[in-house]
Amino acid sequence: MSFNYRQRMTAMGHVVAFLATLLLCYVSFMGMVYLLKGHLVKSAVFAVAYAVVLFWLSVMLQRLKGCKRRFARNIEKERITAVMLAMACAFTALPFTHFFTVYGHEREVSATFKEALQEVRPMFDDYEAAAEARVADYQQRLEKAAHNKKRNSKQYARMGLNKNDEGKVSGGDTIMIGNMVQTLRLQLLPPAYQQLRQDAEQWLERAAAGATTRNAFLLGNAQEIRSAVQSWQQLMDEALAVRLENEVGSSAEAADTAAVTAAVAGHAANISNRLDQVVATCSKRAFPNLLSLLLLVACWLALFFPYWLQNRHSKSWERFFPAWMPRLWKSNAPEQDVDHIDAVRMDQASVDSSPWMRSAADTFRRRMEKGRGTKDTFVYLAEQLNQGMLSKEELVTMLREDHNLLDADTIELCLDKCLLTEEDLVEGCGIDRQFLSMLGTMPEDVLPKEGSISQLPEVSTQFFFWGIPSSGKTCAAGVILRAIQEKQVVRDVTIDDQCQGYEYQEILGRIFSGDGHYCILPGRTLVDTNFAIQMTLEDGDHRDHPVTLVDMAGELFCSILWQKSGDLSKITEKHLKAQAEFECIFTAEGADHQKFHVFVIEYGAEDKKHKGFNQDTYMEYGLQYLDQTHVLRDATEGVYILITKTDQARRNLQEGEDLNQHLARYMKKYYPNFFGLLDRFCREYELCGGKVPDPIPFDIGEVCFNNYCRISTSRANDVVKIMLARSKGFRKGWRGKVERWFNY
Repeated sequence: MSFNYRQRMTAMGHVVAFLATLLLCYVSFMGMVYLLKGHLVKSAVFAVAYAVVLFWLSVMLQRLKGCKRRFARNIEKERITAVMLAMACAFTALPFTHFFTVYGHEREVSATFKEALQEVRPMFDDYEAAAEARVADYQQRLEKAAHNKKRNSKQYARMGLNKNDEGKVSGGDTIMIGNMVQTLRLQLLPPAYQQLRQDAEQWLERAAAGATTRNAFLLGNAQEIRSAVQSWQQLMDEALAVRLENEVGSSAEAADTAAVTAAVAGHAANISNRLDQVVATCSKRAFPNLLSLLLLVACWLALFFPYWLQNRHSKSWERFFPAWMPRLWKSNAPEQDVDHIDAVRMDQASVDSSPWMRSAADTFRRRMEKGRGTKDTFVYLAEQLNQGMLSKEELVTMLREDHNLLDADTIELCLDKCLLTEEDLVEGCGIDRQFLSMLGTMPEDVLPKEGSISQLPEVSTQFFFWGIPSSGKTCAAGVILRAIQEKQVVRDVTIDDQCQGYEYQEILGRIFSGDGHYCILPGRTLVDTNFAIQMTLEDGDHRDHPVTLVDMAGELFCSILWQKSGDLSKITEKHLKAQAEFECIFTAEGADHQKFHVFVIEYGAEDKKHKGFNQDTYMEYGLQYLDQTHVLRDATEGVYILITKTDQARRNLQEGEDLNQHLARYMKKYYPNFFGLLDRFCREYELCGGKVPDPIPFDIGEVCFNNYCRISTSRANDVVKIMLARSKGFRKGWRGKVERWFNY
């Protein structure tokens, strides 16, 4: 399995968050050590627990943002987790910044600690000097007593030398004196003392080498050194206090001993005071310095880096900040509400106020639909006029209400046979003379004969346009492309001249040449022709949006329905080819990328049959097929309903009803199977926030005689806004390359 973009995002985000967690917890651990005055166990427990909590919250926040379902529930968890992570980050502020406060006193702490250690050697030296002086004095008095043995026998006996004469000790006075002196020396300076001093000096040298605020054991060493010095002082005092049986000193000698004891105590006190000063300096709180604050904020941002790096699943319409919260920033992109395209309320005055006239026009349309061609329609119309079933004034009124009531060929026959005049059409019906001048001009068969899509680009948001034949899908695609190229919504556009549908869009561009221009509408595309047009749209914030507009063959719905109904005899090789191409597109590697489906429905054609079935049936079966192939569940981010020819809807508006409301009611009334099924899938697969978006009203401009059009891109601009809002945008330059690498 390839190392796809989601894995790259997860790996990179987790590495950065893990490193930030390590730094935060180590520095906070050091700060807690100083705040707790060297208590390593409590600080270590705090650091380990805190590291687990921080990293877990960071990863959980990323996972909640990138969830693939239950968006409404998970957005609440995401907000709570974000608050918890922010609180956990804030909790590190005190120990984190305190470490840098201590680190700011590095020289002072290190110097004081070393000064304390330097007091230990003089303490040992003073004790040893006092011990050696006492031994020397003792030896001198013993030798003096032995020398004056005959003159001062009492002193000789008091010093214990008379034991030799009593035969208790063999040998002379010299041996006796040596033994006594050695006894005192062993009492004051035993061999263990030398080992103790050697070990103490080595230990203190190592402690002095680690006298830095970056050493977590600094305060622990200070506590141990204080305890050790106190025990050494106690041992020295006890050794100096004990006297031999024959060691009788003068008051001056006692004063010397007291002075030595005081000196040792003074050294011990100096050591303790300096170590206390080190502890006090390290545990004293102060306002944090700028460096610590900057580094702390950087670590906080790094913990949120996986969250920032993670793209929210494009199925989700949830946002971290609720819609009711005011925006804290301003975007240069055009503002739009893509969930609800505002429809201008139709002027009720423009609608014929006569219910009878609307009913008559509907009846006339239904009767004319029974005709088998232009000649039959003209014959039927002439009969109605000649028999008085329909007056010329009524025909003019109906044409005024619907300029597409008759096609161009029928209008041309009416003019030739004088059933109507140009003045009737211009003055009575309000038809533009430019349309009359186009009569007799037939649409050219210019659309490509072949259109096969082998694969779609991965770095692109794909919009699939679905619709049955004659739904207006091709014309809608042409006007949308024209709206994009006119740059009323986008800042700039670049169309890939190597894409499969480049020739197709070039032809549509020549047909729909510009807003306000007149054109002859193209014919229908062939059964097995699919076209993919790749482009890059630049929005108002100078972000590039890679977009692919895919025009799927309308006959695909026919093939699906015939297969479902078992009528396999109607399926041709071209139908099978179109269906196989569809399956290839949605099962290829990388087919799970951002896809939106736009279902194109012709307004007013709810009763029109195409090969025996109406639009609702075709769209229902097509939607079922998309579900059975798991396209909706696994490869769909959103769905839209685009209703074409909504310029005809004004005659059906109820009083006080706007176009959006009317189209929503229209879909539920005339397309209950398709709309109900789509609503179920939106809720089941959490598409579009769990509900069907409002239908998008669409028209290509003023269409006349079913063949001619004065182009208008106003409605198409609404579709372009949706494409910008729902597609991924990337910055330009190296930042954009990094974003594309992470997101695809």
